[in-house]
Amino acid sequence: MHIKSKLLDFWDNKMFDGVNRKALKRYVKASRLYHKGGLLYKFVALTMNKQNMKRYGCTIYPSVKIGDGLYIPHFVGIVIGSTSEIGKNCTFFPGVVFGAAYSPQRENPIGRRHPKCGDNCIFGANSSIIGNITIGSNVTVGAGAVITKDIPDNVTVVGHNRVIKK
Repeated sequence: MHIKSKLLDFWDNKMFDGVNRKALKRYVKASRLYHKGGLLYKFVALTMNKQNMKRYGCTIYPSVKIGDGLYIPHFVGIVIGSTSEIGKNCTFFPGVVFGAAYSPQRENPIGRRHPKCGDNCIFGANSSIIGNITIGSNVTVGAGAVITKDIPDNVTVVGHNRVIKK
């Protein structure tokens, strides 16, 4: 392999992908520490989360339950709320929001307030999933979609809660 191709390979595979891989490892590590229990583990996880928010421009709370195989190609603008649950092998593109659907004027509800998604889901750029809802497994959410209702397995969602069967 020539030196030029080695440098290009390093630049493409190590420089850019390495940042995303490192960020993802830090978010998953913070989540694992938080769920390990104990006050010290939670403190360390929350400290890591604060550093991650500043460093990567993304908010994934350490209390989020994250399944194996989470893939986030670009971290910009992603917000995943504190009581969310993410299944295995999910993909999040930039700008995805897993948010709560309550008003600041009302009392904060106890329990799960954020979405729960199944395995093998893909969330397109700038999609918003709002409220205590469940997204089934093998679901594809289109870019810019807004979801406020439960979604069954094996479907594609576009627009505002518009379900298209696969």
